[in-house]
Amino acid sequence: MILRKNQDLFNLVRSLAGVNQFTSNEVTSLVNFTNRRLTTAYNTSQMWTRYIVPSEERKVSSFIISGITDSNEYNIPYTKYGDFTHTGTQISNVFVPNNQSASSQTTTIFYKNSSSKWVWGLATYSKTTADVVTIAPSTVFATQQDADEFESPSKVLDWGLLSTRTGNLVITNSSIITYDETFDVLSSGTTRVSKTSIAGFIRVHRKQAFLNNSSTEYDFFVDENGANILNSSITSGTAFVTYKKHIIDTSTGEIITSLDINGSSGSQQIPLEFFNYTAHSVFADFLRLDGQTDKAFAEEQIAQNFLTEELEKVDIINNRNSLNQKFSTYINTSSR
Repeated sequence: MILRKNQDLFNLVRSLAGVNQFTSNEVTSLVNFTNRRLTTAYNTSQMWTRYIVPSEERKVSSFIISGITDSNEYNIPYTKYGDFTHTGTQISNVFVPNNQSASSQTTTIFYKNSSSKWVWGLATYSKTTADVVTIAPSTVFATQQDADEFESPSKVLDWGLLSTRTGNLVITNSSIITYDETFDVLSSGTTRVSKTSIAGFIRVHRKQAFLNNSSTEYDFFVDENGANILNSSITSGTAFVTYKKHIIDTSTGEIITSLDINGSSGSQQIPLEFFNYTAHSVFADFLRLDGQTDKAFAEEQIAQNFLTEELEKVDIINNRNSLNQKFSTYINTSSR
């Protein structure tokens, strides 16, 4: 996929304006206009080829924590990490955050102690390729107080008083695919690598889709935590997500920061499919800033024509594939 240089966009806008040089304030405005117009173009379709990722495997949570008041980093979804032998012979699941992006999360874990009670806290841990986990506890945040033994922390009714954390440990069953996720690791000491951040969920399948065989598709709704899978018996594991990537740099919240007026850095950040629309619409914004509203309206129409042409290409492609086409049947609306 081709990217055009930022300076190419600037040069075209400068040619349309018929000027040799913009003031520093005008350049700042042009950068802001460019970011706004690129975002507008990006939002006109879910199916821009550049930003679509088809059927990528993602973790599905078993439950989500809420109620911790001292740090919101702990109020997140957790997924199964592996199996732990906690009393010499008894094996239970071990749960860690879906997205261990913060340093405080990389050793956060749920496991059972020697008394078969669930524990939430910090520990160094590792697992084999067969998902057999070894744990070395360090800090305990909460311990199950119920006398009964439970298969999941979400079943625990009484966690007692929290240690080194404040609030109440509330655990709710969930099947959530989070927006952000780190790759699975074999050791808590391994540096986490983040997967591509999800900007928008399009489709979710039980197995890899669009390859050889058909795959069961899940309905879902989206909230601040991610995609919540409906009518599913999933309590841990993975699903395959077709999603849209961000156009912005998620660390800065911007698309571009400079138009490279002097050409020294030569940044290439302008998607080819958005180039003409962005140039003419930014020029329209510049005209509007200068009070030339009639000329701005005409230029806006030219820009919209360029965008419409690109959208027609996307529509033609979509009419020939199934990435965004879903057929509802009794199979994908029943619990499974």
